Amino acid sequence: PWFTAAALVALAAGAWAVYRPLPKCVPGSGCERPQARTRARVVFWIGATLVVAMLAFPTLMSWML
Repeated sequence: PWFTAAALVALAAGAWAVYRPLPKCVPGSGCERPQARTRARVVFWIGATLVVAMLAFPTLMSWML
């Protein structure tokens, strides 16, 4: 239960970091490039999918066996 809670808290923190509103952009900073934000979102969703799959694996295997 502790690792499950930690994984879900980490997913929530990652979602907040990726989808929070950005502050005003300073010229020359990384926020000028929307590709960086899109890449971060793609990596977040790949990781979230893997975490959810690992959390669901024991339940799914018990149904199949």
